[in-house]
Amino acid sequence: MDLGEPPNTRALRSVSIAAIGLLFLLSACAGGQTASQKPVSPTATSSARSQPTAATTTSTPTPPAEVTLKGNIEDWATYGGTEYTGCVSKIGDGGSTNPEIFDTKSGKLMKPADPPLDPGATLTGVSCTLTGTPDDLKLVDIFTQTTPAQGLQPQVDKTMAYVFDIGGTKPLVSADISSVTKVRSIAGTATGVVIDSGSGTTVLSNKDLSTLWTDPQSPACVTPDAVAFYRKNVDYKIDTGIEVRSASGESILKDPNVPFGCKQVLYDNSDHLIRFVKLDPPSDRYIDGFFNVDTRAYLDTDDFMRHLGDPMTTISNGQIFVADFSNASEIGMRVWNVKRGQVDFSKSHQEYAAAAIDRVFFFGNHLYVVNSINGSDLNFNFSVNTVPDEKQIATRWTNRPIIPLNGWTVVLTGTSDQTGDDCRVGSGPVTACTVRLIRDQGSTYPGPWT
Repeated sequence: MDLGEPPNTRALRSVSIAAIGLLFLLSACAGGQTASQKPVSPTATSSARSQPTAATTTSTPTPPAEVTLKGNIEDWATYGGTEYTGCVSKIGDGGSTNPEIFDTKSGKLMKPADPPLDPGATLTGVSCTLTGTPDDLKLVDIFTQTTPAQGLQPQVDKTMAYVFDIGGTKPLVSADISSVTKVRSIAGTATGVVIDSGSGTTVLSNKDLSTLWTDPQSPACVTPDAVAFYRKNVDYKIDTGIEVRSASGESILKDPNVPFGCKQVLYDNSDHLIRFVKLDPPSDRYIDGFFNVDTRAYLDTDDFMRHLGDPMTTISNGQIFVADFSNASEIGMRVWNVKRGQVDFSKSHQEYAAAAIDRVFFFGNHLYVVNSINGSDLNFNFSVNTVPDEKQIATRWTNRPIIPLNGWTVVLTGTSDQTGDDCRVGSGPVTACTVRLIRDQGSTYPGPWT
């Protein structure tokens, strides 16, 4: 995973949701991406989670200023303004979940209790996901179980769904959904859980597990407020292309000129965007389109945003950051303001190359720049610069904020050596980074910026 991309496109729990599009992710985009755990073979009547711990809530004390998460950023997923781990989104043979959810109000990790299995039943599949809004998060568990035939009684296969508060000891509601839908993978939205059966989609309410709406096709990607479908059935009004439906099922976009499904999901605390590659009929070229789920319209970007290719693209505080490292690129760096519809900062490819920029990251009007020294792949300079005024505020850094949460910020800290180079310039699984959550002050990340 490229750390320039926040697990925003991690958006969703296994942002193995990416396997069906991001996705059925997600995905985001300013630093890391979802997590899944390898399934383990269950035993009869065994719990699906190892040593579950019920979290009790009485009063909410003042949360700590900082919390360190165990593991790597790849182990954690982002949803609803928080981080969670220990969930699988795909149902498979056997399986295990052991979710931990960061409660932004108390600053503690919550471990929901285990749903029950029927006596004598064997767990044959399990999945879980977060759903709801930042102020009202829920955990949805889906268990499939088999009770073997005995005497005159036939084998019984059953799929159960459960809704928990994030620290709950008992489910708020449960339902047998065996006759409702098959379950291949799941993802959460603000109002429900999106279930991909492999041959269609069923969305269940996170209040009572009733069916909110269905779709005859599998989702291409999911955001907290929308689900996109790649249309291939000629019986639809659009023969090909994409249709985006809101979390309540309302159709909010039909575009026949999107032949490849979702390219990326970008979301932070204020904006939810889906990036599509579109065919531009007048020019007969493929262009990038950013669909704003909130306004239900494409962003009216200038030409540089229309022909991006595949550069790093992230979002932070309502600003899309684009940087293209390739020699053939004409993009360089851009910061596009979603609300104002304009470029807040730009550097041409020539300026970008002249500065020997090997890698650059963006968060909260700050650029974290890695400059190559004499073209070396081993020697670098590191600086922190503000935009748009281009003021250099630090000549070294080991901390890098990557994802805004609900009152917190996810920060990567280099720990491999005194400079933390592996964390700052590495790609792929980053074992040199400590994952820290730093509580915001006055709704703003307080630093450190270095």
